Amino acid sequence: MDRRELRHITVESRREMISGRAQVDDWAVEQLTPVVKQAVNSGRRAQVLDGYWIQCELKDGSLAVAIGHADAGERILISMTVQPARAGDLPVLRVRTVGLQAQLASGAGSQLYRLARELNDLERSIAWAWLAERERGGQ
Repeated sequence: MDRRELRHITVESRREMISGRAQVDDWAVEQLTPVVKQAVNSGRRAQVLDGYWIQCELKDGSLAVAIGHADAGERILISMTVQPARAGDLPVLRVRTVGLQAQLASGAGSQLYRLARELNDLERSIAWAWLAERERGGQ
């Protein structure tokens, strides 16, 4: 299979789509690669784009990521895992949106709706940044 695609699964809805690398901006991947690497190495939260933060760790050969935003306080909005490709299959990005859904249900404000739209691109960009670094032997 083409390693330039990944299986993107939203856990709560069981929605699954194939996401191509071309759907993610090269600039975003280039900017996120050292941030993801630093977050993995430090285990601490790292600031990414426009108020977003990530916290990463390696688990059983996969990347586990928590994503939050300053506008949502300390709460985790999204948790995700990126599993590298296995023989005959695509890499897998699994996303849990429980924190974001809880914030939206609480009526926390229109700002979160903007964040919800942005998070989909951020998830995929983080996944591709880590996969690219891993292919280079960096993680």
